[in-house]
Amino acid sequence: GSTISSDGNFTVATGNNSNANIELDASKLSVNGVSTIGSGDGSITKFKIQNGSVVTSSSDMTLAKGKGTQANINISSSQLNTGSLSVGE
Repeated sequence: GSTISSDGNFTVATGNNSNANIELDASKLSVNGVSTIGSGDGSITKFKIQNGSVVTSSSDMTLAKGKGTQANINISSSQLNTGSLSVGE
């Protein structure tokens, strides 16, 4: 597995019609700030963690934010730990 760490905010694919595809397999993602994955009107967000992956965001985590967004969230045999979570807001 792999490890990704961010001492600050973690932002992936923001802006109208953006596409975010995050897939972790037996890996770790650790964020000390705010996590924003897929935001903007018409955005598409795929977030898949599996096989013992661990995602930790010490602050807020937002997945797929905006008008007309699509979110596909799949968590299998893994952990998602966050201060607060917003999906498809």
